[in-house]
Amino acid sequence: SQVSAYRARGILLTGGLTASIVFREDAPSDSAFLDWITRDALNDTVSYDQIQPGARRANIASAGFRRHLVDLAKLQIDLGVDGLFFDEVNSGFEGSLKWSWTGNEGFDDAHLRAFNRYLLALHPDWTREQFRSAFDMDSTNALDPALSPDSLGKNFNYRTYLSSHGWSSTPFNGSNPLAKIWGRSIQNRMRRFGTNFVETSTTAWWGEIVDSVRAYAASKG
Repeated sequence: SQVSAYRARGILLTGGLTASIVFREDAPSDSAFLDWITRDALNDTVSYDQIQPGARRANIASAGFRRHLVDLAKLQIDLGVDGLFFDEVNSGFEGSLKWSWTGNEGFDDAHLRAFNRYLLALHPDWTREQFRSAFDMDSTNALDPALSPDSLGKNFNYRTYLSSHGWSSTPFNGSNPLAKIWGRSIQNRMRRFGTNFVETSTTAWWGEIVDSVRAYAASKG
């Protein structure tokens, strides 16, 4: 009814929300919530209680979270908004106060699986030995094109790699040959043509969300 009142006065209403803050009550279960939120290189969750108690950054690599965000957009479209604005799309890589905003965040399983696929796409003709040699991977934790990139137990696990080199607290250590390939993003500055894994994967996942929302909006006229 309020939207109708705005429109009667020639006012268009834009809805939306922060795209990277979630609370436990947003998720249908504890397991879903843990899948939706970011992790550091120690595989621990990262608190954003300074924003509001219980706040956590959302993990855009989580298919479950992306569906949740689309559902929120559909709900607002159904309520009659004329547009949607989502803030802080790529803010799940900051590290928060826990890591003094140095970027130690986003190292969850979903991102690690996607990183394996990214490395394989960068070097489609490389063998396991070439990956091991180029990036100083341990013989028991080297990227193997013959194995599923999604199997973090049998194939390469970037968190394990960081731990074995002593970089779990400083994943962007200058000695880490994978640091630049993993990369950083600038909060609220999405780059359409990224130059690293974090930028390109975030842009791709966000593109999927935008396409889904626009298609739903079109279906509603």
